[in-house]
Amino acid sequence: MNASLEQKNIVGLVYFFIILDNEGKRLYSKYYVPESNELFKIQAQKDFEKKICHSVINFNVNRNDEIDIFNLNEYVLISKINKEVAFFIGAHESDNESIISNFFEVLLETLENVCNKNVNRKGILDNYQNVVTLVDEMIDNGIIINTDGENLENKVFMKEKDEGKSYFGSLIKSATFGLRSAMGGK
Repeated sequence: MNASLEQKNIVGLVYFFIILDNEGKRLYSKYYVPESNELFKIQAQKDFEKKICHSVINFNVNRNDEIDIFNLNEYVLISKINKEVAFFIGAHESDNESIISNFFEVLLETLENVCNKNVNRKGILDNYQNVVTLVDEMIDNGIIINTDGENLENKVFMKEKDEGKSYFGSLIKSATFGLRSAMGGK
């Protein structure tokens, strides 16, 4: 995200989307911050994710599949935590929580369908490429560009079908398998 976007009043500006497992380990993350932002650096992202986990414990954020909203640093975080994974989306604290929250619900509903109702650690890793495609189709450079769940599912499955027929698709599946193996083989 470039600095000029931050200066304009854009509705639906997202700074990050993170999926962590129940031990606080990163399953997926995408940050939309300029190079000047501390969170542009990988180590700062990991430290921030640890801080999120610590905050969840201290703030008694719901862990029963309900959406919760809390502030951390200059960000408003919207979260949904189930037994195995936690989802977080972040916007600036001055942004409209309602818009980001509604978008987050669409993202999670579509993610559930894309992962064949298996929204757990294994389901996320097994459908990693679909998760990446979904987020990329919904958010571009931090700007929410698509909230049509059915349209998104069609795009994800169409891309999956196309990639399955190509050499590139098999490479992606190979890399995803390697990533899963490196993360504990689950």
